[in-house]
Amino acid sequence: VFFFSSRRRHTRQRSVSWARRCVQETGINAEYMGIQQWQRMVITTNTCYFTEYKIYPGRGIKFISRDCKVHYLISKKCTAFFNRKTKAVKLNWTQAWRRYFQKSKAEQAVKKRVKRKQKIQKAIEGLSLEAIQKMKNPDQKKTVR
Repeated sequence: VFFFSSRRRHTRQRSVSWARRCVQETGINAEYMGIQQWQRMVITTNTCYFTEYKIYPGRGIKFISRDCKVHYLISKKCTAFFNRKTKAVKLNWTQAWRRYFQKSKAEQAVKKRVKRKQKIQKAIEGLSLEAIQKMKNPDQKKTVR
């Protein structure tokens, strides 16, 4: 069993607001400062094996079990539950519990809507549609017969 901590210290990335402020103060072209590149920056994330939350770089623990399966865990709390072999469905703060008890609205919207059958009346051979409708009305039943 191995634990790898992915915390990086003393690393700082410039934010988009910093680049915008520099452009406003200096009047340099925005493309020259690379603002568009900052906004489009792609961050690779992993999902927590226990809670299914996103784990951003510099956070979480990488757990490799004896059968060489890699599990990413977001916090010590998740690690403790994972080591105790607690089911995520039994804890109401996990995504698995929300899915099991159908609490999320996103999944309810995805549900398939059942189309109900529409009743269509057609004329029968020998009787017109108007005659069939007259037979269905209780007042006119006696007169038609």
